[in-house]
Amino acid sequence: MKKLFLTLSTDNMTDKKEWGGKRPNQTGRPPNRPGVRRVGFHCMVDPATRDLIKQYGLAKKLSVGQVVDELADKLPKANSQE
Repeated sequence: MKKLFLTLSTDNMTDKKEWGGKRPNQTGRPPNRPGVRRVGFHCMVDPATRDLIKQYGLAKKLSVGQVVDELADKLPKANSQE
C-alpha cells in the first residue's frame, strides 16, 4: 500500500487579508445636523409618490432620504423638542 503525504503551507494562512474594515477616503455620509445620527425609516406610499421622489432626487442629485429630509424641513414645526 502506498501512503500519500500532503504538505500544507501555512504562509498563505497567516497573511493579513486586505478586505474588510474601513476603506481609505471613505468617511461615510456626513450627518444632516451636527451630532445627530441618521436612522432607518420605512413607509408604504403610492407608486406615483415613490416615482416623484426618485425623479426629484435625480434632478437635484440627492438620495431618497435626503429628499425626505428636505421635504420635512419645509413642514411647519409642531411640538418641536429642540
